[in-house]
Amino acid sequence: MKTKLAGLLFIFVLLPLLMIGQNSVTIVSWNSDDMFCDKDVKNREELGPLSTDLNPDILLLQEVKSPQVVNAIKTAMGLELFSHSATNFNNKGQNSLFSCKRDRTSFDIGIISRYSISEHYEFTFKADNPSGIPEKIITTDSLISNSEEFINPTKGYLWVRIAVIKVIFFAVHLTHSFGDKNCNDRRRSAYQREVIASSVMREIDRNKISFPGYRIVVAGDFNIGVNDEKMNGSVIEIDDCSDCEKTDCVDETHAILHGNIFKTTKMTNLAEDLNQPTQRDPKYWYMGPIDNIYVLEETRDSFTPARRVKTRYGSDHWPVYANMMY
Repeated sequence: MKTKLAGLLFIFVLLPLLMIGQNSVTIVSWNSDDMFCDKDVKNREELGPLSTDLNPDILLLQEVKSPQVVNAIKTAMGLELFSHSATNFNNKGQNSLFSCKRDRTSFDIGIISRYSISEHYEFTFKADNPSGIPEKIITTDSLISNSEEFINPTKGYLWVRIAVIKVIFFAVHLTHSFGDKNCNDRRRSAYQREVIASSVMREIDRNKISFPGYRIVVAGDFNIGVNDEKMNGSVIEIDDCSDCEKTDCVDETHAILHGNIFKTTKMTNLAEDLNQPTQRDPKYWYMGPIDNIYVLEETRDSFTPARRVKTRYGSDHWPVYANMMY
């Protein structure tokens, strides 16, 4: 017990103090909740205070509808000089900024960066936007499954490389399972998360070769909490919905990202010890944080632990943030 307390004291108190004086980058991940058009952005008065309170260097956004909306958010936050990028799943067109239709099948992911973006890609299941950012096709990993019927074609992820601070971001918004009614539903949503997680991990393996010395960050809304004993499993071949305490549960998303499935790259979740929910609905608080920030295990000491902000700034999620030292 004393050893564990000493370790926590070092992580949360001494480590941040030791990092004072180094160059620090504040990384914030936030599910902004239904930011679909210019009207939504203008009505969210909390965007200005969020920018002032958190002073983010990197802001990763989920539940935005298009690159145009991300640009509008950037302006509303007073960050006009920052760079930005965003996915455009299902190619919603140039007029998407003015369409406030609630289309939950095509949530996009964005990033706003104080630093110039050197390279970016939309990883998607279907290339459909030749005028947008470059696209790469996601392929399912043979270790996960080949059940194409379970694929969610509207989900992918955003890959961004920032050379000036030598960091690569994988911004994700994984499929939710809050409305699942039976075992098959839970398996389907878990599989959709696992497919994205496995694609991210395979790409990280390639990035470590192509970009040696880079820090790598995987962050966003995972829709599966780190403490969810009803869903989190560790054996990819076993998906037991009925009695998983004796066998293995259905969702290996976190196990994949930790590196326990592919046995190549090891990642550390900076929100592992957060012990706070990041979504407002109390019936999901047992899951712990569903908004997470993973980093390469070998670079863990370059980051502070993830923390939750006190206010949600008009969203149904609390922002989480960590500092990267370089």
